[in-house]
Amino acid sequence: MAEYSEEEERLAFVKLLEPSGHKLIRIIFENPANEEGKEKEQLDSLVAMGCTYEGANPKYICVDIPPEIELGKVTEYLINSEINWEHAAPSYDTLYPAG
Repeated sequence: MAEYSEEEERLAFVKLLEPSGHKLIRIIFENPANEEGKEKEQLDSLVAMGCTYEGANPKYICVDIPPEIELGKVTEYLINSEINWEHAAPSYDTLYPAG
């Protein structure tokens, strides 16, 4: 939910009303993914799994994992491909609380 913020003089996020079930991971590539090469092929593989992505720049990519795609399938691919990544939403601590 967003409300107008006098301080920011624009709409600002206030709270999440209902989670969508989407998951988000962040990838940091050593080389730009906008050129042909290993990084572009890896992104293409994620898209083939059903994910989408966008990037702040060609080396820093956010990957959206829809609810129907198993997170474990994607993370297994990332680990096996030796891709530098991290959980974004839900966070690692939310997924694996210390107990």
